[in-house]
Amino acid sequence: APDFVYINLAGGDQTTFLKQYKEFGLPFKVSGGVMDTAGFWAAGIESITGYWQSLWYHGMQTDTSQAFTKAFVEKYKKPPENQAWGDYMGVKIMAAAMEEAKTTDPDAIIGLLESGMDFDILKPRKGTFRKSDHSLLQEMFVVKVKDKADMADKWDIFEIVEASPGANENLDVIQPTQAENACNMG
Repeated sequence: APDFVYINLAGGDQTTFLKQYKEFGLPFKVSGGVMDTAGFWAAGIESITGYWQSLWYHGMQTDTSQAFTKAFVEKYKKPPENQAWGDYMGVKIMAAAMEEAKTTDPDAIIGLLESGMDFDILKPRKGTFRKSDHSLLQEMFVVKVKDKADMADKWDIFEIVEASPGANENLDVIQPTQAENACNMG
């Protein structure tokens, strides 16, 4: 018997798979290459299991993450999912870069982003862009689906297990090297 089932689905396909997997009563944990919080909320706690990777989760224990989550809940009556975090961070990063560069000129902003400027991305470690391919170097997280009894509410579905890369590792260790990546913007 397998230790777990690994899926490479996203969006509605992933949500449908998780619901159907539960309906069939298969006993194996499930994991996958993509995890969107909104899709997991739609599948429901009864349909999800296992360990997943996450860019961000509203249970992140940093002051700025908790402030963002609190403001979001006050406005929308539910916590932000990881897509809301990504949209928010994109706007915040661009605004910070334009403010620092004192211009909206694309070349000046690109130069600033390539310079190693770091950003509070609502995680324990700051993020920065890699000059060669403009990848945002950042932590990802291993999350475990909580037991229903351990949930504070219907949105509280994950426990953050660990960050990757680890606290003493360089943020680019989970990215392809410049030689491995065909994208060259530097």
